[in-house]
Amino acid sequence: MNLANWAIEYLDRIIISRQWGVPALGAYAAASNLSRAPTSLLVSSVQSVMLSSGSRAQNDSERLCRGYTSVISLTALITFPLFTLLALKAKFVIHLLYGERWSEAGQLFSTFCVVVPFYVLLAVTGPALSAIGAAASEFRIQLICAIALVIGLMLLANYPLSQAVWFIPCIYFVRFFLVYIALAKRINFRM
Repeated sequence: MNLANWAIEYLDRIIISRQWGVPALGAYAAASNLSRAPTSLLVSSVQSVMLSSGSRAQNDSERLCRGYTSVISLTALITFPLFTLLALKAKFVIHLLYGERWSEAGQLFSTFCVVVPFYVLLAVTGPALSAIGAAASEFRIQLICAIALVIGLMLLANYPLSQAVWFIPCIYFVRFFLVYIALAKRINFRM
């Protein structure tokens, strides 16, 4: 499973470098890294809590559903408004933190701000699925999404990176949605 996660997280950078060049990769990496920086502590904390509490409640679907609902609601409540604001002010944030020379990263940062809430929701949902012994389900989904990401970016190579990068939020949404469906089926979760 970690290999599939790694593929989704880093194969895009290889493709960006080959298809759009090293300068585009620099802007892409800066925008991607900056967008995830505010969530690093949140994600690692939530993952460890979800995995340990989910493991203890793995045979109690009702308790697992309540815990999952609480954690996913809280993370959504924090990430969606924050990253919507950051997406709307992306050029300002890039200019403030990196300066005028990195203005190309502004549009990319805006796109990555759309991605982050789904990344965080997946960071909650994946450990819950692992906690109930269904890591293989997540692995299959991650692998399919990694392949789709690679193929999609390669097919979009003729477009400017600022347009092609919008494929990434689509993949992250599908990735979260499929892992969420896999979890919901396993714990009979209905929202």
